[in-house]
Amino acid sequence: MAFFSLNLAALAACILIIMKQFRINNPFTNRVCKEGGVNDCNAVLSSKASKLTDWLSWGDVGLVYFSTSLMLLLIFPEAMSTLMLLAMGGIGYSFYSLGYQYSQRKFCTLCNIVQLCIVVEACIALYVFLQQGVYLPSALIIFQQLLVFLVVSVIWSTLRTLISNDLKLKSQKKKFLKLKFDHLLFSTMLSKQVQFKLPTELPVISVGNKEGNTVITLISNPYCDACAKVHDFFHEMLKYKSDVLVNIVFNGASSHTEISLPAKHMLTLAKSGDADKAIHDWYQRSSKDYLKWAHKYPATIDLESEKAVDIQHDWCTSNGIDVTPVVLVNGHLLPEGYQVEDLKYLTA
Repeated sequence: MAFFSLNLAALAACILIIMKQFRINNPFTNRVCKEGGVNDCNAVLSSKASKLTDWLSWGDVGLVYFSTSLMLLLIFPEAMSTLMLLAMGGIGYSFYSLGYQYSQRKFCTLCNIVQLCIVVEACIALYVFLQQGVYLPSALIIFQQLLVFLVVSVIWSTLRTLISNDLKLKSQKKKFLKLKFDHLLFSTMLSKQVQFKLPTELPVISVGNKEGNTVITLISNPYCDACAKVHDFFHEMLKYKSDVLVNIVFNGASSHTEISLPAKHMLTLAKSGDADKAIHDWYQRSSKDYLKWAHKYPATIDLESEKAVDIQHDWCTSNGIDVTPVVLVNGHLLPEGYQVEDLKYLTA
């Protein structure tokens, strides 16, 4: 039982060591392994002495060794004799590790927990051997133990590669996002995109801060499913963005068609300032039933609203805009690689 507990404690320390080497943040290891001073795990774990090769550290060796030991104790209790012999052999490594730390005047608490477990195991083994003698396992038992060791080694090697690749990918993604959401870079890339001039006479539905420095133009269609998602995004974004104005322009049909009815209705509501809630409600509906929606938000469509739909449609046609949704930021198309959702990080 004592041997099992010591192996378990050492394995836990090895896992924390490997997490430290992978730079995986952990509150416990941060408290135990402070940077600077005598107790400095990072200085020890980043040294050449902490690795056998470029790809194999002593932490890896410890994890495989103690994992194998625990499995052997559970599956083959007769492996105890072999583990005791190995524990006594491990004393040499403990002296090497402690000697190196002393020479550098830098000590690793986690490493020394492992060394303490090895030393205590060696003491237990020595006592047992003195009392009962040394028992040498048979060739079959040794083969079984080696097989377990190989299985654990392959499993950890595979897991280590997967973890390493995943962490590298996350690190690269973090660097990419930091670059992507750099405001100066975004402004520079935005200025190089095609710019659409919105004439002052172009009727729009304005939502947000009319004095905002960021003017977003959303070219939409009342019956466009993709547009509904963009409308919902801006509806939520404007709740916490105080320097943004969203102008809505409808495209898709002239005023003489039935499908233009919602657009004309919204433009009419906008004159009294009641359009925002109605527009959000419209795009939230899975069934675009105009009559039911219009009954909830009554308005009398006038000639001005009919002309407004035609003006918007003609402006889109003359500028070659034949799809929806289209989002313009200060008149510019979004640069390649940016999505609408990114604007919540790029606007004030």
